[in-house]
Amino acid sequence: MEYQLYELLLFFALYSILGWAADRCIFALRRRKGGRGLCKGPYMPAFGAAALLLISWSEPAAREVAAWLGTDLNMDLPAAALCGMASGAVCAFVVAVLVRLASGKSLIHVSFSDVLLWMTGGILIIMGLQSLLAAITRWINPWVHMIFMIIFYMQFAGDCIDGIAGLFKYRRRRTLSKERE
Repeated sequence: MEYQLYELLLFFALYSILGWAADRCIFALRRRKGGRGLCKGPYMPAFGAAALLLISWSEPAAREVAAWLGTDLNMDLPAAALCGMASGAVCAFVVAVLVRLASGKSLIHVSFSDVLLWMTGGILIIMGLQSLLAAITRWINPWVHMIFMIIFYMQFAGDCIDGIAGLFKYRRRRTLSKERE
């Protein structure tokens, strides 16, 4: 399915919020406190990026596999889970490298619950959530999208800048404390 740029930006925002909510639920079930992610707001950009990656390459990959196998285009459950795991792993790796470059330390740790979340997200997105979300967003007036995106991206930009500044502060403090010893 072809999407316009504003739709992709809207999907990024929505999946960032949905990913944050799912991550918070898993943390609550594990009875852990603390915030994860670069931003302090109710969103995790890694989940939005992973969802866009999944949306962009899952359908072409499904077409290739279907053509190779000589079957229909429907993707089965294990393939959807693997696609979700792959897109989540790619985004986690990119985020880990960027955080390492900014902070000078490996601050990203992947757990089994992260992998389960990626697989579940892949299954949900590929098996119907994306189609449902696309239908709902096309049903709502575009001016509502724009208002939501203006509010979201204004807050998101400020939180990202604060998060990146925090990583550089962490690097500077760690470096300064070693020099003093």
